[in-house]
Amino acid sequence: MLFTRTMMKKYLFWPGVGVIVFALVVLAVVWRPGAPAAPYSGKVDPFAGLVYPSGLDADTRAVMEEKVSSTKAMYERDPDIWETWIAIGNLRQLLGDRRGAIAAYEQSLKLQENNVLGNRNMAEVYVQLGDYEKAARNFELAIGSNFADPDLYLKLALLYEQKLNRPDLAEVTYRQGLNYAAQNREYLSSLAAFYKQQGKWEQYREYARELVQAYPEDGSLKEVYRDALE
Repeated sequence: MLFTRTMMKKYLFWPGVGVIVFALVVLAVVWRPGAPAAPYSGKVDPFAGLVYPSGLDADTRAVMEEKVSSTKAMYERDPDIWETWIAIGNLRQLLGDRRGAIAAYEQSLKLQENNVLGNRNMAEVYVQLGDYEKAARNFELAIGSNFADPDLYLKLALLYEQKLNRPDLAEVTYRQGLNYAAQNREYLSSLAAFYKQQGKWEQYREYARELVQAYPEDGSLKEVYRDALE
């Protein structure tokens, strides 16, 4: 049987299409653009690439080396508990590796979703990186895990007030935290300062007086808040 030109084209074309389709399927399985590798996944060594800050004196270097050794020992003993990854994050942060610290805190949250340290520590790192939106989000998540800690409300309120220019959210956060900050000196002082800055004099006098009454032995407070006591 003789091949016509048309039959020859079909013979050559369809096997080629099959090869191309097969190659595309394989490529789609192997190569997934935009899918980043998960940090610290599989057998990746979380201590790889550790670098000590330059210019350390001998005593400080020794303290850091001891911290590295103790954290490695914790990882070798308990690699799959969230507390270990908090320790790794703290170590990375100590050594100035903020991105590595965030990756470790994220791993701690994968192991224990509602661990307050993961979100709180990550929020602190994002503040240092100047990413205040992510910092606020992580403080909010930390409050969700431990709603009775006044320090979390204070840090979030200050972030809204001083970095995100959201005095409305700062006020809401301050007032939510008041339920857990009875006679907390730093909290009341920041709240009084906030209301003074906002020109809300009635609220300023209220919390300034509450602070002075909470610490009657401290005469310096009466001087600081003299305008609220008149």
